[in-house]
Amino acid sequence: MALTEVSNPLTDTVLDRDDRPSIRAIEGHVVASEARAPQLAGTRAGWPMRLAYLAGDVLAIAAAIAVCSLTANLARGFAWSAVPLVEVKLFALLTLGLVAVAATGRTYAPIPPRPVRQFRGWVLGSLAVCGSLMAVAWLLGGASPVACLALAVATVLAIVLASFNRAVCRMRFGRSFWWGTRIIVVGGDALATEVLANLQREPQWGLRPVGYVRESAPYDGAAAPEGCLGAINRLHDVAAELNVDRALVTAASFDSDELAELLACARGQIQHWIILPSLERFPSMWLEECEAARLPALAVSNRLASEPSRRIKRTFDVFVTLCCGLLALPLLAAIALVVRITSAGPVFYGQERIGYRGRRFKAWKFRTMVENADEVLAKCLAENPALAQEWYDNQKLKRDPRVTWIGRWMRVVSLDELPQIWNVLIGDMSLVGPRPIVTNEIEKYADRYDYYVQVLPGITGLWQVSGRNNTTYAERVDLDAYYVLNWSVWLDLYILASTVKVVVLGEGAY
Repeated sequence: MALTEVSNPLTDTVLDRDDRPSIRAIEGHVVASEARAPQLAGTRAGWPMRLAYLAGDVLAIAAAIAVCSLTANLARGFAWSAVPLVEVKLFALLTLGLVAVAATGRTYAPIPPRPVRQFRGWVLGSLAVCGSLMAVAWLLGGASPVACLALAVATVLAIVLASFNRAVCRMRFGRSFWWGTRIIVVGGDALATEVLANLQREPQWGLRPVGYVRESAPYDGAAAPEGCLGAINRLHDVAAELNVDRALVTAASFDSDELAELLACARGQIQHWIILPSLERFPSMWLEECEAARLPALAVSNRLASEPSRRIKRTFDVFVTLCCGLLALPLLAAIALVVRITSAGPVFYGQERIGYRGRRFKAWKFRTMVENADEVLAKCLAENPALAQEWYDNQKLKRDPRVTWIGRWMRVVSLDELPQIWNVLIGDMSLVGPRPIVTNEIEKYADRYDYYVQVLPGITGLWQVSGRNNTTYAERVDLDAYYVLNWSVWLDLYILASTVKVVVLGEGAY
């Protein structure tokens, strides 16, 4: 289920089954005019991408071991002496074990899992390997406490460095022509082209579509649509010509009998099939395949419906907020002083927002605007229709005349939201969750508002790490719904780690 980890807004257009010819009905047909030659990206089995991940992991593990080995020697008082043989053996086994964990977690597969699921397996598997090695070393009495400590620290450091390397690989090489695994999309014109466009927009995840074959008969004399490679009966020939052995089938385009025919249609050239089901509003990140009544099935869990899960999230929020809040006190005091000195008005700004189950609360920020901000905004929107439309669409302005110069800088690095740690402590907000909205935004959420009020709004969230202000409002709403449907502690940890990168780089901030 390689694609069940991805939110699937791809099934809004479903062709009427009675209007679609069966696969048998289009046997022998060819496209009326030649399809445009596809621009190939990726490779048949994705080996360059897989080797890049492997090389990055080995380098990360080696760097972690080198740092910890040197530190252990410093602790013993002989920095440049040879590492004891026992430690060499432990570190060698650790390297093999961590690479095995990554391999069994499909990190080096032709289509790797999405980062959150990959991160969970990587952390749990790595800690299990480390714990096993430490237990064996202790039972055999062959390692000192310093060596065991170095092993534990090396494991944690390897987890962090390898995760960072993988993200860098996706950012640096994700759009390179050699990155990823080739795949053919199979489905109706409207649905297949939408899937094709979504895959082409995010090549870093490893799926590189070469085009699509359609399930409908060709139009006489019509030019082939963009990306169309022909009719389904040509799937074998197209796959052989383009050196592809994987296909992604949009399940909404076919019934079960047609799918069975399709699996036989490629005559062995297509060896791996991905079925994209019509499950737009289902949790997708933690779907598990299973079998029921001798038929393929999917197991779905609502993690937020579990009271223990909610308690874990709340405990995590309070613990992290207290630790980070105490460390941030000097920074909070410095920012407050700068805000007070540079512009007239209060240091803090509170605005009513909508929280869990629709309860209103006041969200706090450092003031980033002039004192009469509402009057300035009203005058600006009245005089400039284009800005008024931008405000209506996004509830934000790229060039907001209300923002002070220090406020603009704070927004870029997201320091204006630091006072919201108080909202987290008193239970109005969470560290991670949907972006807190105001009353006039409810209508924009429409039926997705029911998802929004199921959780506490967050200081950071999927929107903040997925482009922030560079996304449309509709995409923001979809991201909030996706977070609620797919929540887990691992998703929160991934978002927090990604927030650090976004803040440092200032991505999508204004």
